[in-house]
Amino acid sequence: MSRTGVMTSAGMGMGMGMGTMGGGMPPGTSRMGQSRMGTAMRVAGGVGVGLNTNVDVANRPVTREGMFGVGMKGAKGQRQVQDKSYYIGILHAKISQLEEEKNKLNAEAEKLTKYSADNESLQTKKNSMQKVVEELRAEFKDQIGRAHV
Repeated sequence: MSRTGVMTSAGMGMGMGMGTMGGGMPPGTSRMGQSRMGTAMRVAGGVGVGLNTNVDVANRPVTREGMFGVGMKGAKGQRQVQDKSYYIGILHAKISQLEEEKNKLNAEAEKLTKYSADNESLQTKKNSMQKVVEELRAEFKDQIGRAHV
């Protein structure tokens, strides 16, 4: 043991290898009637060295992750360096998408034009039919008026 009371590898006795916890038994095993909680079984209480330590962030060293950010690494399968042909390929894809959308809009405009022309002809028919109906009503009233006299 060292002066601080911590067991060092030099001070271990027989049967106390590096992978065992006191008594020569592997962690998580127990003797009859004795049990020891493993790390996963312990309850986090909120009292500990990490919570009581004052950390001055300004004096901490800058790491590579701190400079570039964790999410800045290139995704696997993507090009790390984009050149002129890469951007030209993207532009061609966008141009084809725009042409598809333009063709859809042109087809819709043609439908609306056709419907508009059909609507005008139907409106004309409606007006002529309304005139015919009014003429027939007038004639019907004349017929009824003659019958009552």
